[in-house]
Amino acid sequence: MKRYASLLILLFPVLWSCNRDCSRETAARMMGDKFRQHLVFGQNWPVINAPFVLPDNSFDFKRPRKKFYFLHYFSADCDKCINNLLLARQFIKEKRSRFPNVDFVFVASGYNDTFIREAVAKTNFEYPIYFEKEYLRFKTSNKIPIDNEELYNNMLINDKDELLLFGSLYDNPKAESMFDDITNCSAL
Repeated sequence: MKRYASLLILLFPVLWSCNRDCSRETAARMMGDKFRQHLVFGQNWPVINAPFVLPDNSFDFKRPRKKFYFLHYFSADCDKCINNLLLARQFIKEKRSRFPNVDFVFVASGYNDTFIREAVAKTNFEYPIYFEKEYLRFKTSNKIPIDNEELYNNMLINDKDELLLFGSLYDNPKAESMFDDITNCSAL
């Protein structure tokens, strides 16, 4: 009997991790038909900050290195670009250890790259920022709502380019917890 109790205690973490839903049910309910939607990315998106991207932060949409990536999509023709980049950098600096299976990638969309290039030059931003020349093409071609930027501009995507979760990750403990649960769960 003692042997079985010891075995059960040893196996409990394995059995528990196999049975937990890793926020999948919650994400699926919240995301509706967008959950696990395969996303299509632009073919000719240049990395506008290539000289500043550190080797450990590099990213290729065709061959993601990690199981997940967090995509921050934002307008390149804004005066808030610097704030977006600084907020993202601070979050990554403080929380990266919680997301070991996640790469961070950014897409700036706009007709003109002047403001985003200025922001990159001022911040020396070290995570890849792709530039989408056809404004909002990624969102419209993937049928992602273009309103409510706080919600729909931040996405957790797996290495098969399937959308797992929308959510404003920065300064949002509930979203952060769901991102954390999904990315650190071996069952997903």
